[in-house]
Amino acid sequence: MPPLKLLHVSPWVHTVGGMETLLAQHAANDAANGLAAWQLSLFDRAAPSPEYPSTCLGFSWRSTPRGMRRAMAAACAARAGSVVVWYSGWGLPWFGDLDASSRRIVYLHDNEGSFRTWLPGLREWIDGVLCVNSAAADAAARLLPDLPAERIQNLDIPSSPPPGLQAERAGKPPWVLGCAGRLTR
Repeated sequence: MPPLKLLHVSPWVHTVGGMETLLAQHAANDAANGLAAWQLSLFDRAAPSPEYPSTCLGFSWRSTPRGMRRAMAAACAARAGSVVVWYSGWGLPWFGDLDASSRRIVYLHDNEGSFRTWLPGLREWIDGVLCVNSAAADAAARLLPDLPAERIQNLDIPSSPPPGLQAERAGKPPWVLGCAGRLTR
């Protein structure tokens, strides 16, 4: 039996964040688990590398809707028939008709507040939902009542703290005010 074709579609693949960490785990383990997997990044501009079987589309403010759809169609055509996992639904309303998927899954990486308004609108596009916690899975089931319960799953994400990380703090930590943003090279 040929390996299952899997296409991960995410806004970023080569940066530091929760979804990107999960995608790095997939890059390291999908082949060993019998998956013919590929990662498709909407915004990264990184060059392909052996560690990441990926395509970076490099969309930016300069990208036109027609150009983005053409690039997405070409990237997805090379992987036609894949099960496509759309991370947090990014791009699905714009590009879902181009993915040539055998099945389409939305992976929700947040809680209900971030997807309550748009998830019901994707119902006709998706075959299943994966969630990072049981509260999100419960919310997805409420928002998509006609989707069979077995098609909405909570996946415990393995997390491995880096070596040498210390969780203890001596005394009260100082207040730090700032702005959190995306880290890129």
